Amino acid sequence: MNFTRTYSLNSTPPLGGPNTTATDVVGPVTMTAQNEGVLDIPSGSATGAAFSIPFGSVGSPQHVFVQNAGMSGTIKVGINGGTGASQVMELPPGGSVEYTAPVAVAEPPTVIAVFVGATEPGLGQVKYVIYGN
Repeated sequence: MNFTRTYSLNSTPPLGGPNTTATDVVGPVTMTAQNEGVLDIPSGSATGAAFSIPFGSVGSPQHVFVQNAGMSGTIKVGINGGTGASQVMELPPGGSVEYTAPVAVAEPPTVIAVFVGATEPGLGQVKYVIYGN
């Protein structure tokens, strides 16, 4: 499978005219594996509880997308064992983070962990998509 990621951002700054930005990243290598789904975070999961995003058959991720799709509060996402304040990304409800490497790298993500920001009162959900080899 070949991979293309395209974003288009249209905005009107407070002191200027309309602004349009488009970015494309095309992966020149063929990716042979993917895993995508929803990670369920059980009701009552305590602050700091950790859950791993499953890679499935993807041994070397080149594209990772994680979205706080159904949590009542923030989550923190750590890559390759990151747990400290400077090593995680905080995502509010609806927030997302993406990693894309258009070519294979020497040290790709090996672990992606989701940490609960505050005790989850109901079933929470985190969406993920992983492409690679």
